[in-house]
Amino acid sequence: MMKKILSLLLMLSLCALAVPAAAETADLTGTWYISTAHEGETEVQVVDSDAIVLTVNEDGTFVLAANAVGAEATGTWALDGDQLVLTNTDDGQTTEFTVTDDGLTFQMNTSTLVMSRTPQEPVALPAAVPADDAAAFNGTWVPHAQVVMGLYSVLSEEEAAASGALQIEDGTINLLGYTEEGTPYVGATYETAFADGALTYTDDTFFSTVTTIPLREDGTLFYHSVISMEEASMETLLIYAPAEAAEEVPAA
Repeated sequence: MMKKILSLLLMLSLCALAVPAAAETADLTGTWYISTAHEGETEVQVVDSDAIVLTVNEDGTFVLAANAVGAEATGTWALDGDQLVLTNTDDGQTTEFTVTDDGLTFQMNTSTLVMSRTPQEPVALPAAVPADDAAAFNGTWVPHAQVVMGLYSVLSEEEAAASGALQIEDGTINLLGYTEEGTPYVGATYETAFADGALTYTDDTFFSTVTTIPLREDGTLFYHSVISMEEASMETLLIYAPAEAAEEVPAA
C-alpha cells in the first residue's frame, strides 16, 4: 500500500510541473497542503502536512516544496475544465489535479492524494522515552509502521517482510532478512553508540546515513534515519514493535 502512495508523492516532489494561467480561471492561487491520502479504501494518516507544499501564484507560476527531502520545483500552471494542469518546465511532462469541493485531488491507480488550503491537524505519534542503558533495547523487533513524506501507515505483511526485523543485543544490531522459505538470516550488522537515552550509528556505504533509535512510550521504537545526498537529504522513520507484542500494537 505505502509503496504506491510513496510513488505518488515522489512523482509530485521530484518533478517540476506547469502552463500559463488563463484570466477566466477559478481562483486556485494560494498555498496547498496534504490533507488526506488513501490507498483504495484505506486512509493513510498525515503526521506532517508541510512535507509537500504547493504554492500556486497569480502570475501563472507555482512552487512545489518537497520539504521532506529538502527539494523544490518550479513551473507554470493552467486550468483545463476541472483539471489543474502542472507542466514540467525542464522536460514538458504534465501532471493533473482534479479540482473538487475537497481541494486538489491527484489520482494514480488506486492511490489518491488530496491537497487543501488548510494544513491538516497532524496525527500525534507517541513520544520518545530516554532509555537507562543499551540493554533496554535488547530483543527482536519487527517492523510495524512507517512515516514517509509526512504520511503514517501500518505496514502490510509484504512491506514488513521487505524491511526486515531487528535483533539487538547490548548495542549490536543485526538486520534480519528472510529467505523465500521464511528462514531468517543476518543481512547486516551495525555497532551503535548509546547517547542521550538512544542508540545511534552512521553508515557511509552508499550515502551518509545517520540513524537514531529511541524507545517510545507505547513500547515500540523509532528507527529514524537521515540520508544525506549531494543535493538533498531525506528522512525515513520505521516503527518497530517487540516481536512478542507485534499483534497488540495499535495504529497511531
